[in-house]
Amino acid sequence: MTDTMNFRKYIPNGITFVRIALTLALIFVVPCSIPFFILYTFCGITDVLDGWLARRWKVTSDFGSRLDSVADLTFYTVALVRLVPILKRVLPIFVWCFIAGILALRAVGYLVVFLKYHRFAAVHTYANKTSGLAVFTVPFWVLWADMGIVGTVICAVSGYAAAEELWIHLAARDYDPSVKAFWQLASRQKTKEA
Repeated sequence: MTDTMNFRKYIPNGITFVRIALTLALIFVVPCSIPFFILYTFCGITDVLDGWLARRWKVTSDFGSRLDSVADLTFYTVALVRLVPILKRVLPIFVWCFIAGILALRAVGYLVVFLKYHRFAAVHTYANKTSGLAVFTVPFWVLWADMGIVGTVICAVSGYAAAEELWIHLAARDYDPSVKAFWQLASRQKTKEA
């Protein structure tokens, strides 16, 4: 049983490394092609699977959390670079402005984390998970939806998530990657004071 537990602790991080490899493979396929959607979908599946297994098997770690954040950032960077030529044709300018504001909020959030906690990390809040899922669906919407409407909805969700995470980092006394929402941080800090 101990050997199984020791082996299990490597699987979630291994899946995260697979996600990074699949993400890098996206660089070499045509955006919105069948191979692109297959790789893209597997990236999404591995994103959900690594964290789920780590929590289920109780093998979560600070390294795994950081690796997941790096994998997420890598995935969204590569996906954005590959999809920008298509998105330039279908997204209205106001959505691009919204995206720029969200990216600025995210950059400030990462800077706050680095300055306050001397690390690179993101908090996997409920809003961040919802935002991640919404952003993940963009290539599928591009093929058949009004991207002005879809882009606005996704940006609203993502903007809220970025603002909430920044607020959590500004308000928190210590880095706590298990915080899932701002209201949870406030109640935890009240409990610690009592």
